[in-house]
Amino acid sequence: MTVADPITTLRAYLLTVSSLSTEVGGRVFGEEVPSTETNSMPRKCLVLASSGGRMGLGAASNMDVGNIRIAVRSYASELYEARAIDRMVYEAMTAISRWSASGQGGLHYAVQESGPFVIRDPDTQWPFALSTYGLMTGEVVHA
Repeated sequence: MTVADPITTLRAYLLTVSSLSTEVGGRVFGEEVPSTETNSMPRKCLVLASSGGRMGLGAASNMDVGNIRIAVRSYASELYEARAIDRMVYEAMTAISRWSASGQGGLHYAVQESGPFVIRDPDTQWPFALSTYGLMTGEVVHA
């Protein structure tokens, strides 16, 4: 059994949402903006980051599902653009319903837990909107 990475699975899902993927130019990253992209920032992109471990259903069981928390940062050139991308992320996340793809884990549902907080990074001054989601994931990679 191969354990699925929820960030990789969520990234794969968000890239299938054509309006969102087009809006951010396919730039959906895990954990941070890659160093190869920083010279082009600020521009539209998403960063998916772990924001807490397993919780609730599956946390203390042998079930192949888990509830995790994911922080989604929606970057853009302007604060209002970051907020608009965040709205698109919200629509995509709340539309999740038992999604899976070959080579990925599964996504059962997502619930927004906080946000959006529309701010500028204090170090870089890049505008972004931050929202966190509780996400029920399947933990086994699908063939």
